[in-house]
Amino acid sequence: MRFENIWLPLLRTDPKSLFDFVTVYELSVFQCEGQFFYFFRDSIRRMFVDSSVFLRCTMRECVIDLLEFGGICDTIDFKGSKFLKAPKIIPNRGTWLVFDNCNFNEMQGEIDLTGIHKFGETMNVISLKHTDLSKIKFNYSDFMVENADAFDVDFIKLDYEHRGDFYRMWSWIARNWRNYGHGRALIFRNSIALFLLFLLGNFLFGLKKLTLAYNPSSFEDVLDIVNSHSNHIIKKIWLIFCYTFAYTMLVFWGISLERKEVKAKHLVYFIYLMTQYIFGLICLAYLASYILSKS
Repeated sequence: MRFENIWLPLLRTDPKSLFDFVTVYELSVFQCEGQFFYFFRDSIRRMFVDSSVFLRCTMRECVIDLLEFGGICDTIDFKGSKFLKAPKIIPNRGTWLVFDNCNFNEMQGEIDLTGIHKFGETMNVISLKHTDLSKIKFNYSDFMVENADAFDVDFIKLDYEHRGDFYRMWSWIARNWRNYGHGRALIFRNSIALFLLFLLGNFLFGLKKLTLAYNPSSFEDVLDIVNSHSNHIIKKIWLIFCYTFAYTMLVFWGISLERKEVKAKHLVYFIYLMTQYIFGLICLAYLASYILSKS
């Protein structure tokens, strides 16, 4: 079926008809004008809309195979529809796109909306409630996002990653630290991982160097004890590991350091020590917050 150079006040299928689904095998709309372009619970095999003007185009709860849409339309609504192939949508001016509750599980490719730009100073609007955002690509500067759950992980990730390189890095940190606030229990994994990382660093640096920046009173005789076993290599290594483990526990999990034993003379070791201590405090704060929230 092809419509060309005509006025279509209403092109629709009736949701109250006896047929739950109407199959649209092929429909072409070229250089037409109308108010409403409406399909509801239909199966759309092939549809091409080009150089046409509509107030609103609605394809709700449809199964859409191949769709190419170009022209002017204030609102294009796909709410609840299932896509089998990524549609090509390039309106000629600012529009409102609705992808709420869409199903992209079987869709080939991704929906590329990067060809849609602002119309002068008018932003496009895209509605993405309960939608897999990884399947939709668009320029964040050309769209205003509405109806996306502000606490949805995919939306937060999308928001970060479209703000520039710094926010992409911060997105990686936020995702791995607590999954954007949705994985608070990850603090246990991350705290242990950071502790083990600093334990390895401390072991490689060596206590002799580390105690130049911070030498707690309980470690005054440690080096002498270790050196007294210089003839027993395995025992010496074991003692170094045990004392390094204890030293890391004191610094990383310590609520406070012995101020008089902290020395900034050796700047590299001092900065490394303070970094370790601050990361430990951060982990303790998050752990305490998680435990209190469960009590």
